[in-house]
Amino acid sequence: MSAPDVPPPSPALLERLSDLRPVRTRRPRLDATLVALGSLGATAALLLTSRLRGDLASPLVLAAAAACALGFAVELWWALVPPRGQVLPLRRASGLRVAAVWALLCVVLVAAGHDARAVPVHDFMVGARGCFFFGCAMALAPALLCLLVLRKTLDLGGWRLGAVVGGAAGALGGLGLELHCANGHAMHVLVAHGGAIALPALLLALVVRR
Repeated sequence: MSAPDVPPPSPALLERLSDLRPVRTRRPRLDATLVALGSLGATAALLLTSRLRGDLASPLVLAAAAACALGFAVELWWALVPPRGQVLPLRRASGLRVAAVWALLCVVLVAAGHDARAVPVHDFMVGARGCFFFGCAMALAPALLCLLVLRKTLDLGGWRLGAVVGGAAGALGGLGLELHCANGHAMHVLVAHGGAIALPALLLALVVRR
């Protein structure tokens, strides 16, 4: 029995196919490396325009800074590099992962500060406000770079992807604050530094969701 004749493709289809061009595939590891370098460069530039704390050589300060750097690297990897066998950089329980990293960084930063003395409310508010906004400013570069790289997948990733991107940006802001601010009071660290780490994740999760 002979095979049925297949009709030729329509001229409109052939015209569409003639315009096809090769598309460059994503290279997530390269993207993550470039975003990390650009983010660290922007953070270093901001720090150079301000001042660094005088006790940078302290082991506690170095340990806290290393924890923030590790948090930034891990969350940036989650945000940009898909798990094996997948296309989108989405992992199970992304929101819980970001919350866990935030909580761990807060514990480390408070332990590194180890200063429980009371501070006048006015002095606390002035110092906390300055650090909070400075940390958020340092989170802008990694957030914008990640969103630029992921611009075609944000609709599919939803709020979870936004939260991970914001978590990475906030962790880098926490690293910058640890190198900048010598105020070790627990309330200052939790409200100003912890707030600057958490806000980008909350804000980007909300923005991407909408």
